[in-house]
Amino acid sequence: MCASSPWLFEERVFNALFRRLPLFMDENHVPGVQCALCVRDRPIRTASFGLRDAASLAPLTCGTPFLLGSLSKPVTALIFLELAAQGKLNLDCPLADLVGEDFADSLHEGAAALTCRQLLTHAAQVPHVDSAMFTVAQARTPDLTALRFKRTTRRQYLDATIDPSIHSRTYSSRGYAILQVILEKYLNATFNQIARSTLLDHVDSPASFDPESACQSIIARDHDENGQVIPQVWSLAVASSGLVASAADLAAIMAYALTNRHHTILRSLFTRPTDCSAPYTCGLHIWKNHDESILDHGGARPGMRGVLKVFPSIDTVFVMLTNGARGVELSRTFIGLVEELARARMSLYGD
Repeated sequence: MCASSPWLFEERVFNALFRRLPLFMDENHVPGVQCALCVRDRPIRTASFGLRDAASLAPLTCGTPFLLGSLSKPVTALIFLELAAQGKLNLDCPLADLVGEDFADSLHEGAAALTCRQLLTHAAQVPHVDSAMFTVAQARTPDLTALRFKRTTRRQYLDATIDPSIHSRTYSSRGYAILQVILEKYLNATFNQIARSTLLDHVDSPASFDPESACQSIIARDHDENGQVIPQVWSLAVASSGLVASAADLAAIMAYALTNRHHTILRSLFTRPTDCSAPYTCGLHIWKNHDESILDHGGARPGMRGVLKVFPSIDTVFVMLTNGARGVELSRTFIGLVEELARARMSLYGD
């Protein structure tokens, strides 16, 4: 890797990008935006704009946590990889060996024969359901098929019984919910306790998988398409969509992943790919820019949108979180500018 300072990180470039954000926010009725950029071993560069809560006019700070939705998945995958590296979990043994055949099959038909690796890499063919598959009104139960999930239109929720025929995509929030229940039973601890001892405490992160407690504190509120505050809804499937963290917290965790490529799966993700046979694994989409890989994922809730971008060849992580339902339009525009800079950086400074 080139030893010179990556110009993507330079103050003038970063500031030039952010001067355009207020206009994007106004155009899309997004009250607040939070960003973090981490390059190699440099301090994380953060910025925040606008409001945490449009009703109270409380400002959004760089440390304000968000409920991250599906941006939780890459962190959950990293927790499993850490447990495997520590010798506490075998990713390749059947789930029946971890928690018993009957318990595993109660989560999903045929789950007893699946492995954690298959679920992590989305190769288990477990159908997808929306990330809000559990609501706080539901009691905890190992029988996921007995629960109900919320299917979302743009402005309305519809209750529906989990039906495997609804979705058949490889991407699977349900698969990550199964991983959570398996791990909690296998280690006899809550997922948040496991996350703290396995990963979050090691990177000195204030992030948590405890959205219920977080929603009682100062977090970024959700806002609708017109920028109005809407009720906060969270999921009991915290491994799939319940991470509470700021953009800086998520960037630091993913930067840790970049520096710990001893994990077999991470090493395959963070090196130059020869093909795109596995375009989605460990909660990350994999794209190719010539012979370089770019990893990303999005997080969406009724009033929140967020994007994570990882550029392994230049050791760069970028996170953008918005607390507005139309944040996806804003994110696409802004992330496109960041990606242009990163692509140029990769073409100028290769390994």
